[in-house]
Order: sequence, then C-alpha cells, then structure tokens
Amino acid sequence: MKKSFLCLIVMLCTLLCGCSSQKPESLVPGKYQLEDTGRVIAPYVLLENGFVFHYSNFSSYINYGSYKIEDNTLILTTEDKEYTYAFQIDDGNLYFDLDSSSKLTEYKGEPSIEDGAKFVLVKDE
Repeated sequence: MKKSFLCLIVMLCTLLCGCSSQKPESLVPGKYQLEDTGRVIAPYVLLENGFVFHYSNFSSYINYGSYKIEDNTLILTTEDKEYTYAFQIDDGNLYFDLDSSSKLTEYKGEPSIEDGAKFVLVKDE
C-alpha cells in the first residue's frame, strides 16, 4: 500500500512539473504589419507555407524563404540563405530583434525598423 501511494505521489509530482514549464508561443498564419508607421506600404511579415518579409519600398530584393520557431523566437531564413531575421513572439505579436537579425539596408528618406518594433496580425485584409 505504501509503495503504491509513493508511486502515485511521484507520478503526480512529475506531471505537475511538466505542466508548469513555459510552452513556446505559436503563431497564427497571416500578415503581421509594423504598427503605426505612417508609410503608404508598411513593413510586414507574411507567414503561410514560408514567409515574405517586406521592409522597404525602395528595395528590389524580395526576402522570402522558410521559418521556424525556437524558444518564443520566430527565425526567418531567406531561400538563398543570405539573410536571417529574428522576431520575439509575445501575446500573438512579433517584436523585431535587431541584434539577432541580418543588417537591414537603409534608404535615404525612409525610416529604419528599430529594435523591438511591434508587428501585429492584420485582420480581414
């Protein structure tokens, strides 16, 4: 009887410890747009089977490729493997991680995307 009770306690503790660990965030596929930019075409990340990351209206390069989620971080890797961009995931929003991302080309007259810039899911577009 004592052995069964002890086994039950150990199993309960194991179950509770496993449930208390923080689960990685998941993302809804769709278009995540930079919040409050004032630009005609705001920077965005489109997540479907892969990704498209548009950050400049002056660039002819199209950032597209595959993505993965690791420890609440969305990691975008371009198809040619030249560029990697990272976003922290929090409460269904994306926050640009400048230090973990490839350098963004800056164009005169166009504001750059700052570290921590918030991208929100666009509804009904």
